[in-house]
Amino acid sequence: MHDYRACVATFESMLNARLRGDAGQPFVTFYDDDTGERTELSFTSWANWVAKTAGVLTEDLDLVPGDTVGIDLPPHWLGTVFCGAAWLAGVQVLTGAGATARVGTTAGDLVCSLHPFALAFPPGAAPAGGQDFGHLWPNQPDVFLGERPLPGVPVFDGLGIDDLTAVGSSDRVLTEIDPTSHQGVRLLLDLLAGTGSMVLVANAAPGSAEARRTTERVTATR
Repeated sequence: MHDYRACVATFESMLNARLRGDAGQPFVTFYDDDTGERTELSFTSWANWVAKTAGVLTEDLDLVPGDTVGIDLPPHWLGTVFCGAAWLAGVQVLTGAGATARVGTTAGDLVCSLHPFALAFPPGAAPAGGQDFGHLWPNQPDVFLGERPLPGVPVFDGLGIDDLTAVGSSDRVLTEIDPTSHQGVRLLLDLLAGTGSMVLVANAAPGSAEARRTTERVTATR
């Protein structure tokens, strides 16, 4: 097991450390028991989504380091991606009012259909006033080419990476916590700083947890 915590100062350095050590391992596995969806992202796939989405934030929303973004999504794998994309681009995630731009499902500067493959809304179904994420991300490269933030900048509600990250976890964690919440961000960064991974469940069916712990080889629950 590697402990990356001591040698990281930015989100990007944490990302690169995991890519060197755990690129093919699952990082985010998402279930929605209402729709039957199961989406699993290896660390490489997750990092590609983060890079593409950082490109959307900077190229299509014109966000720059020091700007802020609000993420109004239900618990979903894309919530983890948007957090990572914001941090890669030096954009702080805000949970309250006053963000430079907002991401949502029904309204926002950027709107997401939450289709299992992050596709665009059907014709005529996208909320008015926002750009459709499903149309934008395919045009972005798998490597983020934008400006990098300096170490120590705030990443979430005024807190920096060091404020939010513990020693790093090696657990495979079963959770229903919204990854864009304060508790969810701490969990995401703690797993990133160690060798851990997340099994995120939305709309969990009653009695499903025990079987899922076995199927997904879960070692901890949050």
